[in-house]
Amino acid sequence: DEKIYGVETLIKHKRFFSSIDICSHFPEAIPTNLIAELLKKAATEESSEQPRFSGYEIERLFETIDKRNDLEDSALINLEWLYLPLLDSYGTRRNPKKLEEELSRNPKFFIDVLKWVYIPKDKQKLEEERKGISDEVIQNRAKTAHHLFHSWKKIPGMKEDNSIDEEELKEWIKKVRILAEEASRLDVADMQIGQVLAQYPENIPQWPQEKIFQVIEEINSDSLNRNYSSAMFNKRGSSSRGPFDGGNIEREKAAYFDKLANDFKNKYPVVAEIFKRMAEGYLIDAKRMDDQAERDRLEY
Repeated sequence: DEKIYGVETLIKHKRFFSSIDICSHFPEAIPTNLIAELLKKAATEESSEQPRFSGYEIERLFETIDKRNDLEDSALINLEWLYLPLLDSYGTRRNPKKLEEELSRNPKFFIDVLKWVYIPKDKQKLEEERKGISDEVIQNRAKTAHHLFHSWKKIPGMKEDNSIDEEELKEWIKKVRILAEEASRLDVADMQIGQVLAQYPENIPQWPQEKIFQVIEEINSDSLNRNYSSAMFNKRGSSSRGPFDGGNIEREKAAYFDKLANDFKNKYPVVAEIFKRMAEGYLIDAKRMDDQAERDRLEY
């Protein structure tokens, strides 16, 4: 009771960040509604002290809410939206999972987020969408929406066991593309679809995942194909090597994608072509690394 009283008093005097710091030491003693109120006020109201957001403390409060079932999903989604830059930051233990689930479940929400990040081909639609909204609000929402797409890894229709509900995935994509066409943003919608499809894990027995290949084959848009390829490349990250190793790592990756291309060239020719080009790109990189290693040897 004393802890709750102390937190309520700090909130009353708008000392939100001191209250967050204190709550993070014993969050299990604080009711969920009070934690939610504190998080909301700290993010939306002017504080009487210097703002200081700590990722660890915020994570602790979100993790405490996660262990309980007494906060509505809509309220938790709003809190994740407010703290998205922190939840999306490097090394965070607690991702914006409710927002990611909403993206993967609700095509309209996906399009709403898309509208804040990308302008439509039809510029008149932009004037209608942002009429009466200040530049500051537009910039803040665009930044937050960008963070959400950056953190989004949950493929629509994908279950906990990594299986994919084909009907759910295809229905989500169908509705998203219809809404994106109406919003004059089909290319960028395909871009995001390609990027999220590439997040399917490759180190599990279900890979290669043909249900994803079927979707790519059926849509076969340049935007989706290019961004599936780039996301497959980017998720591999950087690699370390010896000073004279050359392009051995790139040749291994080229062989991996070349095998995928050969395995599926008859069944999924569009996907096979994506993998073939990736293999060719890695071979070019391998040659470049070989040349660099040779120059380093001569200089050494």
